[in-house]
Amino acid sequence: PEGPVDIELTVPEPGVARLSVLEHGEGIPPERRRQLFSRFYQAQGGRPFAGLGLGLYYCRAIVELHGGTIEAEFPPEGGTRIVVTLPTLASAEPA
Repeated sequence: PEGPVDIELTVPEPGVARLSVLEHGEGIPPERRRQLFSRFYQAQGGRPFAGLGLGLYYCRAIVELHGGTIEAEFPPEGGTRIVVTLPTLASAEPA
């Protein structure tokens, strides 16, 4: 309801995939950003239907188990961008 969501999938270098999801909503207040990936943390606390605060926590766990990273960016024009970087199969060493 707050606006469009931009999704971008790129290969910034061989063996690395980068997924970026940018929402153009109100963003996350600076004082609430530090705990963004914590279990049960709701960055938009007090909002109806805000969820359980587990989505980004589980995302981080899954991404890290696959050897990747996840981070949040806060563009100056507003909104929030979540960036996932993962190794691709091409970067895996033979077993």
